[in-house]
Amino acid sequence: MPKICPRCNYSNSDDRFTCINCGENLNSAPFNQNSVNSFLNTNFPGLEEVHNPPPELKGWNWGAFALTFFWGIANQTYWALLCLVPYVGIVASIYYGIYGNAWAWKSGRFRTPQECMECQKIWNKWGLVLFIVGIGLSFVFSIIFCLVYLFLMSKTLS
Repeated sequence: MPKICPRCNYSNSDDRFTCINCGENLNSAPFNQNSVNSFLNTNFPGLEEVHNPPPELKGWNWGAFALTFFWGIANQTYWALLCLVPYVGIVASIYYGIYGNAWAWKSGRFRTPQECMECQKIWNKWGLVLFIVGIGLSFVFSIIFCLVYLFLMSKTLS
């Protein structure tokens, strides 16, 4: 029985693993987003709640982004400790910046979304301050490094 390519509908012989016309894998099952969602919801309960929070909880969380370690402990979101893993840390920080408000709500510490957002406003303020100070210090130290380097290079050339 010939294998029909799911991409180009070319009829391939039985023994083919890939389509001779377009190169599509003929043995793979088609991607099914519903099965992926079912797997995630079964094995990671509460994930749906985080990615579809109440509307008032949507928005960037500077505290969760810039203070991920402390924010995670304070909000009982221990997955945030992934920020300590090299190379994973920046991804975890960005993820919690995006979904931090929903993770804080999911912790169960707050009675209403408004109460949660009041607490997260404080985290947002301090996270943004720390982020701006960090960028400012990085800029200042970069300038100092360049000036010291130029000074030392001028001394070695003369």
